[in-house]
Amino acid sequence: MEKIFDVMGCEDAFKTRLAVYKFEGNALAWWKAYKQAKGGDAWLVT
Repeated sequence: MEKIFDVMGCEDAFKTRLAVYKFEGNALAWWKAYKQAKGGDAWLVT
């Protein structure tokens, strides 16, 4: 994914949003819990 980020010139907040798209299983469950604890804009905190 880092290669894609570099080619696209992504900012950190957008990198997080793209990476979350690939989460599955325990990683996705963790992200949902983290997002709920931090609020809807959790991807802004990297």
